[in-house]
Order: sequence, then C-alpha cells, then structure tokens
Amino acid sequence: MRARLKRWFATLIVACGVGYPLALLCVIGSLWFVGERWWVTGFALYLPRVLFAVPLPLLVLALALLRRKRLMRLQVVSLLLVLFPLMGLSVAWPRHVSDTTPKLRILQYNVNSCYGGADQVAAEILAQAPDVAFVQELPSWRRAELQTALAEHYPHVYGISEFMVASAYPIVSVEEARELEYEKKLLPARLVKYVIDTSLGRVAFFSLHPISPRSDFRHTRAGGLSKEIKSGRLFERALHVDMQRTSRLRALQIHAAVAWARAESKPAVLLGDTNVPHLSAVRHDLLSAFYDGFSQVGFGFGNTFPARFPWMRLDLILASEQLRFLSFDVGTSQASDHRCVVADVARALP
Repeated sequence: MRARLKRWFATLIVACGVGYPLALLCVIGSLWFVGERWWVTGFALYLPRVLFAVPLPLLVLALALLRRKRLMRLQVVSLLLVLFPLMGLSVAWPRHVSDTTPKLRILQYNVNSCYGGADQVAAEILAQAPDVAFVQELPSWRRAELQTALAEHYPHVYGISEFMVASAYPIVSVEEARELEYEKKLLPARLVKYVIDTSLGRVAFFSLHPISPRSDFRHTRAGGLSKEIKSGRLFERALHVDMQRTSRLRALQIHAAVAWARAESKPAVLLGDTNVPHLSAVRHDLLSAFYDGFSQVGFGFGNTFPARFPWMRLDLILASEQLRFLSFDVGTSQASDHRCVVADVARALP
C-alpha cells in the first residue's frame, strides 16, 4: 500500500512539474487575448499575480525529493513566466544624456480625493520635484486646498472637473473632451487636454481617468469573496453584464483619449490612472500606439495600486514618437490609495 501511494505521489508531482508551466502559459494567453471580453478573465486581471507563484516553491521541493532534475530545471521557465509576462517585471535602465540636453520632468498622480490630506499629497508632489504635475480624482471641494499648497511652488495651477495641473511653464490652453455617447446616454469622457510651453517646446498633454471597475468588485466582495462563490452570486448573469458594461465604457473612454492624442501634431504625452492593469487586452490593443515610460526605462514591477502593498500598474505615462524617456520612477507615499509615477523625457533623437 505504501509503495502504491509513493508511485501515485511521484506520478502526481511529475504531472504537476509539466502541467504547471503549461497552465501558466494558458493563463497568460487568456489574460492577453481574452482579457475584459469575458467576465472570468476580466475579473482575474485585477487579482494579485504573485498568487500564481505560490505552488512553485512547494513543487520544486517535491521534485528535489524525487530527484527529478530535468523537471526542476523546467521550473526556471515557470519562474520566468510568473515574473515577466504575469507580473510585468521590467529590467530596463535609465538613459543618460548630457547636462545640456533639455529635459522635462512629468508627474502623474491619482490623489483619491485627498482623503489622505492635501498637505501630504502636496508634499509627495514637491518631493518628486516635477516641472509639470498632473492630478486626477480631485473633487472641486478639495481643489482650493491643494491648489494653495502647490501655488507657492508652481506659478501656473489650473483645475477643471476632477483634474488639475501644476506647471512651472505657461499653460497655453485647456480643453475638456466632449461627452461620449454610450448606450443611448451621454457620459463624461473623463479626459482633459493641456498645451504647455515647456523646455522642449509646446507639448500636448492628455490627462485621462476612465471609469474604475471598483464598484463592480465591491459588489462581488460585499459578503466576502468565498461567501459570494458558495452562494452562487458571483456567477449571476446580472453581475457579469454590469462588469462588461463598465469595461466597454472604460475602453471607449481610452479609445477617445488615444484618438485625440494620435491626431495631435505636437509632441504628445498621454497619462493618467488608466484603470487597466498589465496584460489587459484593452491596454495592449489601444495604448500600444504610444511608448510606455516604465517599459522603456523603468526597473522592477512599477506597481502603483493599492498604495500600501501595490500589485497593479494602473498609472501610466505614455509618449508619442517625438519624445524619448530618460527615467521612470514610482513614488512611495501612501497619501493616496495610488502611488504617483514620475518620468524624465527629452526630445527624440533625429
């Protein structure tokens, strides 16, 4: 009986040794090619990806006990699949330029209505020392407090809707996007265009904050995720319809931002809390038209949400081909539920 159990255990571990990397490939493919188009993969996009690494140490230990060296080496592939495609590890490095090269430092920050305190938000912005800082999710009733804190350091501060910019350079124009027609309703595009006279010349900045999936996830977690699964509510059609409706609206808002930015003749920067995580089909279908600052020159995972233990990279700074990224960093403050991101850019080489 014991011998039979050992053989059964060995067979199971060998099967897992082969099946684990194959399962990871299936997960990556599903998230990449299906993504928000199906509620299951749309839901999975927002889960912590590190969970996929949980079986790895246990599997390696079991394979070591069985002395299956080839299968142990195969788990290196599993580790690489978890780190790079799934978790989005970047090993890029900053680009060095001469001190005489004109540069522009840009900051992007979802400030979560300044619930962490306008002073703390302002302190994080000032600590990063950007030339231009863009803020989202700032309600009008909190705007004056943050504007006052930043106006001491930035001569040009302007707020509109939930957006605000603080700039060391003159703001030439501000234009809020028109409402979008969606399901026979007119809904906010949640998008503002700024033209600013910078050290690189006039640059068009597109600050966007498409609709969040947060309300959909609150519904699934109302009684605890395990309870929702056991009760079957997680699988109710109405919930899935709501999730996909929100996802389609988010894609429409991002599409509007991309189309507006691509039509711009001046150097363009598209930035904001996009609410689409790494491997999102919407993200790579629409936003891949621009250079991603983190992918170009960032190191690590670049995660920005939630601020305390971030596992999603939602906040992006993207640029058109007239610009090149020199560096990209993620802030450390927990003044908001998002961490800020900051990038140095220069004109692209001729």
